Amino acid sequence: MQVNVLLVDDEPGIIQALRRMLRTQSWQLFEANDGEEALEILRNERIHVMVTDFKMPRRDGISLCQEARRISPYTYRLLLSGQVDYAALREAWHAGDVHRFVAKPWDNTLLTMDIEEGVQQQRLLDRTHQFGQAIATNSAVMLTDDNWVVRLANPKMCDVLGTREEDLLGRNLFSVGVSAEDVTQEAEVTRQTEQGHTWLGHFTLHDQSRQQVPAWMAIAPLGPRYRLCVCDIIGDNARLPDSPVDARPDLKPAPVEALPESAALRLELPITQVPDLTASAALFGQIKALLPADT
Repeated sequence: MQVNVLLVDDEPGIIQALRRMLRTQSWQLFEANDGEEALEILRNERIHVMVTDFKMPRRDGISLCQEARRISPYTYRLLLSGQVDYAALREAWHAGDVHRFVAKPWDNTLLTMDIEEGVQQQRLLDRTHQFGQAIATNSAVMLTDDNWVVRLANPKMCDVLGTREEDLLGRNLFSVGVSAEDVTQEAEVTRQTEQGHTWLGHFTLHDQSRQQVPAWMAIAPLGPRYRLCVCDIIGDNARLPDSPVDARPDLKPAPVEALPESAALRLELPITQVPDLTASAALFGQIKALLPADT
């Protein structure tokens, strides 16, 4: 795969220094003298990693990263600067607009390693995008990390909650802005998923207006670091039974089917065994379709 790296700085000497530093790499290098030029390149080229200065005419580096996230969300964004607003940088990093910051003057070896890491992380971002396409199903789905921070939500989930995906990202699944579940429920779900089991039960979500959205939720571990949450929304007139399994015989787990270790969508973690639940059987089939043919 051809790797495209975009270098953005209003000082030609910096661009040349970066080019010399990366001359042994097989990457194709693009360059821009300011943020507006960079955005034009991002609109027309598939850029894997962008390395940008902070202080530039017309648009600073943080603003560039924010706009780059909108038009090319799977580009890895590295901010390289000797002059930066650290409060703004901290906010941009927490928001996910900037992936990494390196101060000038830089160490050539370390910066090259940072860009190489960016290339690897971009592949993960791209795989996550493919994952997102795979879960564009009729089920409402979220992907969280092992701390229950939402990393991905499919269109159905966003529709159900009346919100945008970017407003869900970074929130905790058990926070009041996302659900009505208490710490006891969180502890039980955590215990089961950490043991490699799929938790299945009633789960009350909150929509954008903090109105309750009752659902059955299947939460399955995707290796030690990620959790797949698949929802079956309960209609307004549905009665909540005492037990999801007793009330819904079709939700009783089928025999466990092990997915191959390479089924981690390049997340570099093995997918553990997951029951073939009604709400998620089709989803796992679509995930399998992303795997290499030899798995």
